[in-house]
Amino acid sequence: MNIRISPVTIQDINVLQDLSIETFSETFGQQNPPEDLELYLEKAFNPQQLIKEIMDSNTNFYFIFQEALLAGYIKLKNVSLPEHSFLGEALEVERIYVRKPYQHLGLGKHLLDFASEEAQRTHKKYLWLSVWEHNPTAYGFYKSQGYVECGSRHFHLGTLAQTDLIMKKEIRRTIMQTVTVDKNFWELFPEAQLYTLVVNNMDNHAHDLALYQELLKEAFKASEKFLVEDDFKENFVISEWRDIFTQFKKKKGARSSIEALLKRVAQGKELAPINPLVDIYNSISLRYGVPCGGEDLDKINGDLHLGLAKGGEDFYPLGAQKSEPALPQEIIYYDLDGAICRSLNWREAQRTMLTEETTNAILVIEAVTPSQQERALEAIQELQAKIKDMLGVESELQIISNM
Repeated sequence: MNIRISPVTIQDINVLQDLSIETFSETFGQQNPPEDLELYLEKAFNPQQLIKEIMDSNTNFYFIFQEALLAGYIKLKNVSLPEHSFLGEALEVERIYVRKPYQHLGLGKHLLDFASEEAQRTHKKYLWLSVWEHNPTAYGFYKSQGYVECGSRHFHLGTLAQTDLIMKKEIRRTIMQTVTVDKNFWELFPEAQLYTLVVNNMDNHAHDLALYQELLKEAFKASEKFLVEDDFKENFVISEWRDIFTQFKKKKGARSSIEALLKRVAQGKELAPINPLVDIYNSISLRYGVPCGGEDLDKINGDLHLGLAKGGEDFYPLGAQKSEPALPQEIIYYDLDGAICRSLNWREAQRTMLTEETTNAILVIEAVTPSQQERALEAIQELQAKIKDMLGVESELQIISNM
């Protein structure tokens, strides 16, 4: 079944008016006096009122189409009620209607799922809605979708005073279940491989700082084997990643993370410890000449994706006060909240960065060309062993390819 949800614009006002009158009348026409129904329809769905609502920055309408045919709509509104304090962080499903020929096809659930995604994307704590006390079918449906009754309010339909029951649903952040590589990434780099480690229940506090200082010092020395050319950019690891970075849109000056590390080595600038997991993966990155990054799993909203940016995805690097959004066609890691790492492995976001308080993490090493794969595999295997040896926890290894 081909289902599509799209925003309603001011150009859709006549369609929205007709659809609103049709679905409201189908739902409540048999249970209310015609004169009161007419009064309500004229007040709620006249063009001027609908235009006002569409232009309201706190209100959004969406049509739902089934097989390209208009099947219903949903109205979402950022609003709170003084008598219900939880609604301060809530999104209201003010209207949700499906036309009669399209009922019992799962479209209502599809719209509610969409509302949940919007609430999650905009960091709302709750979704809420109101349902007429004499509409047991709708009440039962909302209850089956996780909504619970939490109050009531008066509603006027024409001259009739009615009671609506208020129902709420808590929005829980989606925990990352998988790493998804988008098709557009494979189209650009069909031979690439990703090597990931998921680490759970670790203590990322440094109990022996000298241990990590020595780890980084040894890796610093070992990495000198990748710097045999007088001209820094002519070293194989550097030149190969620079060539890769010419194949997608990026911010001026963006370079692979391994180049940033090796540049410090070339300049004789030793690395200071940051936190155990970062120190371990930086040491592996230096030893094998591969880029390695890590994110706090508990800070990722939904699944982790790798692909080409649409452009405008929010991104806050360390210390930034305003967003530095991704460019169109830039390779990014992203989740439901925006970009996590820009230009493949160049720069990571502050919101998902690894800290001493991190207990669950994902680490990633990329090999874009076949020549990088052997080093990357050896690196991820040693990284897994180091984590077990130094942090005392197992990790789950996954290799992702276009197979």
